[in-house]
Amino acid sequence: MSFGFVSSKWLDALIPSSILAAVMNRLFRPCTSAAFLASILLVVACGREDNALRSRSERYQQGCDDGLGDACNDLGVMYRAGSEVTTDLAIAASLFQQACDLGTSLGCFNLGLMHQDGLGVPRDLELAASLYRRACDGGQSPGCTTLGIMHFYGEGVTRDIELAISLLRRACDSRESRSCHLLGVLYERGEGVAENDSIAASLFTTACEGNEIESCGFLGEMYFYGEGVGQNHVLAATLFQRACDAGVSSNCYDLARMYTNGFGVTQDDASAASFHQKACEGGDIRGCYSLGTMYAYGIGVSRDSVRAASLMQLACDGGLAEACR
Repeated sequence: MSFGFVSSKWLDALIPSSILAAVMNRLFRPCTSAAFLASILLVVACGREDNALRSRSERYQQGCDDGLGDACNDLGVMYRAGSEVTTDLAIAASLFQQACDLGTSLGCFNLGLMHQDGLGVPRDLELAASLYRRACDGGQSPGCTTLGIMHFYGEGVTRDIELAISLLRRACDSRESRSCHLLGVLYERGEGVAENDSIAASLFTTACEGNEIESCGFLGEMYFYGEGVGQNHVLAATLFQRACDAGVSSNCYDLARMYTNGFGVTQDDASAASFHQKACEGGDIRGCYSLGTMYAYGIGVSRDSVRAASLMQLACDGGLAEACR
């Protein structure tokens, strides 16, 4: 599990609060940079039209040069993604380092990602973990989550399940949805904590509400079987639909079965075939096998022995034994 690189959205406003804060700080220093104040006043005087004449990367660079960590971080994200500038991982890492050194915890987190994956810098899990710790301590919940995962598996740090769970809880309490999902999985399986389906369902609910789509599917299964929550096939179907629409192929398969049997939805073989098709296209070979059977007998689709054989072969090649008979 990994996170994407995070921008602070430093230039969402014409003059971000971070710049204004820097201006105020410098106004009360004995060695205020006249050039810096002049550049800020020029932006104020000329307005958005003049500001728009400079590229976003130039404005980020100016902010970074003036010691604004958020600007360094956001410019690093641009170099990492190749957004409006040529992709350069080494420059991205250098900018994240600057941001981190300036006290911007997002920069520490993004630099941790670079060291964890060896992007533009040597791969160094121990250093990555220390950067995630700085990010976590600086209020960046993804840093707590990632550090928790590393402690759970002992990657770059000593394996410490108790600490891992503590970090995940800290992130989840800050509504970091991925950490809530991971905690839910641990409670559902009884790994590192006492098994508790009710707590797991609550955590999956929080994560699903935070758009952690995998949690929506997990929660759908719990409602389908009545584990940790009251059994509710209608809600299960709704959750499976949401996950399927987001590309979780296993939940497309689950939804297809519900349409086949009329659980929580009106029984509809054509809809079942459609969702088996989505599952199959998404890589769930059970969907390929089930759709092949439907084509073989003309259930919900026109009978097509050639198509059925092709789907059965696909499922067989994928390792589903019953499809090979």
